[in-house]
Amino acid sequence: MENSKKAWVVRDEVEVDRKPFSPDEVRSQTDFNDLSQEVKDILQSLPTIDSKVFSGSEGLFTYALEGDQQIYMMKHKEDFYFIDNQGFEYACYVGKVLNFEIE
Repeated sequence: MENSKKAWVVRDEVEVDRKPFSPDEVRSQTDFNDLSQEVKDILQSLPTIDSKVFSGSEGLFTYALEGDQQIYMMKHKEDFYFIDNQGFEYACYVGKVLNFEIE
């Protein structure tokens, strides 16, 4: 399944905020345990980055990433976030995923 399709499937179940500037601005949250197995599998298959990669940029901009990533998980402190940039250079949709664990 291509990334744009995965993004739609995930965003159908994971509550997201639109265009947050930082993880601290994200108010939406979804419990990983409440998601369908399909969405759990997608989230666990995504690359996970540490929020520290954005430390030199002002905001969640893709130029801080390595490679072309439309959707990914981000670890910030002890929390995990689903991010979908929709092909733009910034995080368009971000949602905190509670109880997420990397397999």
